[in-house]
Amino acid sequence: MCASRVHGVESSAHGVGQRESSITTQLDLPMRGQPVVIDVADVERQQSWGAVLTYCASKSGLLDKIVAADVGMQDAVWSRCKTGQNAPNGEQLVRLMQRCGNHAPLVWLLLRLGFDPASLRPLESETERHLREAREQLDAERMKVRVLTDALNGRAA
Repeated sequence: MCASRVHGVESSAHGVGQRESSITTQLDLPMRGQPVVIDVADVERQQSWGAVLTYCASKSGLLDKIVAADVGMQDAVWSRCKTGQNAPNGEQLVRLMQRCGNHAPLVWLLLRLGFDPASLRPLESETERHLREAREQLDAERMKVRVLTDALNGRAA
C-alpha cells in the first residue's frame, strides 16, 4: 500500500482524497520566553559570538539543558556554541532569541556591522496592519462624532 503525508495527515493511495485521522508529524510550535529587557551597552561589551549567545541565554534565566532542547541541539553542541567552537544555524538562532525573550545576538550583529539597533523596527503582519488601519478609522470616526456633537451643542470646534 502506498501512503503519503500531506500537512501531517496520512492519506492512502486506495482512497483518493480520503484521509485517516492519525496525525503523523509533531507540530513545531516554538515556545516563546517572557520578553527580557537588554542593555545595548551590555551587548556591545560582549567580545565574541559565543559570549553574546551566552549573554542571551543567561538573561532568560533558563537552564542550559532547557535552552539547548528548545533550540533543537544537544547539550554538548550548545556548550560548544557558548565557547565559540560551534554556532547555531539561522533557524536555531531565531528559536534561541524567541525562547530567551531577547534579541541580543541580533543587536550584537547590527552593532558589529555599524547599524543603529534603535533605528530598526519590526515588520507589521497583515493582521497587525488591518488592526492599525481599523483603529485609525475608528479614531477618525470618533473625531467626526465629537465635532458634530460640539456643533449641535453650539460649541466651537
